[in-house]
Amino acid sequence: MPNLTIITPSNLLKEKVQASFLSEYPVEVKYNTINIHIFKPTPSTFKQNHGIQGKKIILGVASVWNERKGLDNFIELSRLLEGKQLEVNNQED
Repeated sequence: MPNLTIITPSNLLKEKVQASFLSEYPVEVKYNTINIHIFKPTPSTFKQNHGIQGKKIILGVASVWNERKGLDNFIELSRLLEGKQLEVNNQED
């Protein structure tokens, strides 16, 4: 297939592609890419409605919340932010 470039979300998957029958094609890593024309900051009253104007929000989302998906990073972040307002919501559908 001419002009094919394979995009993977991690170096691990890139290495797997390069070791497979697809190894003849170039492989690029693009971490968690999103359409920035759709997903972008928009005017909102969310912070005002929740009394957190002027504060930063750190959001982590994963279908499975474990170390592989960065849970350990959020645990370390909570230690660094100790004494600050912190809310962790681990909700499953």
